[in-house]
Amino acid sequence: MFKNIITTIGSKLLLAIMSFAIVTITSNNLGSEKYGYISLIILGITMVQMVNNFVGGPALVYLIPRYNLFKIFVPSYLWAFISAITVTFILHLFNLIPRQYSIHILCLSFISSINSINQIILLGKERINKYNLVTTIQLACMLLSLSLFFLFFKQKNIESFIFSLYVQFVSGAIIGYFFIRKDISKADNLKSNAVVKEILRYGSYVQVANIVQFMNYRLSYFIIDFYAGKAMLGIYTVGVQLAEGLWLIGNSLSLVQYSKISNSKDPHFAKIFSIQLLKVSTLATLLLIIPVYVLPTSFFQFVFGSDFNQVKEVFIYMSPGILSIAGSLMFSHYFSGLGKHYLNTIASTIGLVFTFIAGFILIPRIGLYGAAITASISYFTMVVFQLILFLKLSKTKMSELLINKDDIALASKKIKEIYIAIRNKRFQNQ
Repeated sequence: MFKNIITTIGSKLLLAIMSFAIVTITSNNLGSEKYGYISLIILGITMVQMVNNFVGGPALVYLIPRYNLFKIFVPSYLWAFISAITVTFILHLFNLIPRQYSIHILCLSFISSINSINQIILLGKERINKYNLVTTIQLACMLLSLSLFFLFFKQKNIESFIFSLYVQFVSGAIIGYFFIRKDISKADNLKSNAVVKEILRYGSYVQVANIVQFMNYRLSYFIIDFYAGKAMLGIYTVGVQLAEGLWLIGNSLSLVQYSKISNSKDPHFAKIFSIQLLKVSTLATLLLIIPVYVLPTSFFQFVFGSDFNQVKEVFIYMSPGILSIAGSLMFSHYFSGLGKHYLNTIASTIGLVFTFIAGFILIPRIGLYGAAITASISYFTMVVFQLILFLKLSKTKMSELLINKDDIALASKKIKEIYIAIRNKRFQNQ
């Protein structure tokens, strides 16, 4: 288990570095306005993914250990095709995506959904290392593709970014299927109505929460685009991506947490394990936030380009929300691992209410900074609600969430284990 956590954190760190490189290359070569268009394209793909996940989403992690995989695999793939066509058409009809890229959004959404399903199956099978490998390879393929287009071929346009997305999703889908192909054995009884009902039941609980949470994260995009235009949206998106990059510890831990709790029947283990990860996630995220405060604004202009001089301020106003999400991830996956997805739906709805109210008050008045403040307000109210639920459900005292001597001793022990393992490996290589 500890090995899976370390491997996942290492993988997420590498992913964060590559993602940062992608953002840097793209922002410097396309500028803020074109980056705004890219933000809406990715937003469209993500919205399709949200609907796809009603069937082929994270709820499968809970169901995979309990049902024949073939009965889960087939409806998930079929739904990916249906949702890609239906949702893209609706987004195009209501002008929520750049219409000239609608066909690309449809195709990319379908491939992305297939890729996601394959990775979720790996997660449900607790093959964390293979999951990490797929996510790492596909992002590396995109970074390589972007570098070739922008730096070697000098094709500095939105189409180059879109083609690189194809490279990312196709490579991930192929490698992911290669890893799961032997698990998909045809069931003796092909009737899978009961399984489909379970997928929809659990998937609905999970995805209603995810969609509401998604609107927490991205409603501000539409408001900024409406009031300030795509150039300001591009600047805000870079600030958000910088902020979300600091969730790498929390995201890494929550993957292992969800997989472990879903496959365990011990509520005491779920509680203790979640508390330990909560402490690590929040403390590590805080330590990652501090250096960004210290770096001068000129550094961010140098890294992202002259158009992005407001990125640091956006990050600063969003930092309380970043820290809140580091804790929220642990609570969310604790509830999901126990099958209580509806609690995340309630928490996300509370956050969305604050996003809606604060967003339409602050963004028209103070623009980018209003969006960042809105995010912090939303995330903070959400994590406070989740904290109250966690304390009540797990019968935990508030004092148990504070770092104590046992936590320090455990951390020291694990650090020593890592050091010894690295030293022994180095000695063996010599």
